Amino acid sequence: MNLNSLIAACENRTGYNDSQYRFRWIDYLNEGLRELARRNPWPGLESSMEMILPSGSRYLVLPHFIEDVLDILNTTDNISINRSGEFGRTHPATFGANTLGQPWSYDIIGDVASVRSTLAGYVWFRSSHASDLDSIYVTGIIRDSTASGSPLEYQRATVAVATTGQTPVTLSQLFVEIDSIAKATNTNGDYYFFDAGASDALASFIPAGDDAARFKRLQFHFMPSAQKDLRLRYRRKVFPLIDGNQVPPPGVDPDFLVDHAVSIFHREQGQYSKATVHESKANRVLESAAAKAELFSEPFSQFIPFRPDYNDPDSDHYTQ
Repeated sequence: MNLNSLIAACENRTGYNDSQYRFRWIDYLNEGLRELARRNPWPGLESSMEMILPSGSRYLVLPHFIEDVLDILNTTDNISINRSGEFGRTHPATFGANTLGQPWSYDIIGDVASVRSTLAGYVWFRSSHASDLDSIYVTGIIRDSTASGSPLEYQRATVAVATTGQTPVTLSQLFVEIDSIAKATNTNGDYYFFDAGASDALASFIPAGDDAARFKRLQFHFMPSAQKDLRLRYRRKVFPLIDGNQVPPPGVDPDFLVDHAVSIFHREQGQYSKATVHESKANRVLESAAAKAELFSEPFSQFIPFRPDYNDPDSDHYTQ
């Protein structure tokens, strides 16, 4: 079922057929998609990739499509790197001195909007689609040279810039650090941001199906004394359904999305009994999927098929 079919199913189950309500149905269905990924990740949602942690690097910025880090393996030394947020407290001297060594732990220290700090503050961007003419909002820290040495030397500012499709646009404001980048509306293409001060190196990215730039950032302890090759096992980010012809990932049960969306609809209408009924239906879909995986998936299958040990032509199991 594509997005149009899912919306039609929601309208049929509620009897509420209003074209102006379409965007609310899209929000409800996407909320169910995120809830399903959180509670019962389907096969294919987890994957792995290879990355490089350069020598002396404390931070590693992950691609925008990573939602959760499951584990990290240092393939250079065949050592597992575990998550721990206590390194700075338990090893204050080595943490404060930026001591180099073998990275044996990491911590997720939040999402960032840019993969690098800009050099000289010059940033330009463009869309991958010629029809994108909406606004981009960039928020960050700017430097006022006329207030040098004062508390007002660094200020927070937001710049709204009209985009011109694939034609490059340069920000009029020089940013020392970028805190957030957001789109005004959904777009047809992806947005790419470049650091002009670093030979046009990629600085940020917003996919067409998302509304802001988000990259998870990891901090390693110790900082590596030599380059390390890492293998990350991660859970993918679930991007929202926007276009009517889009379909959910193959592992998603459409019945869960519809019942979950309908339960939200009834709750918004103050019909809590109906909301509870559809929420229970959605939960049963999850329970059935979990029971099926437990009963039929190898090597934990609880059902053993009958296999006759002789060939009896009169038997129902006989094949020639």
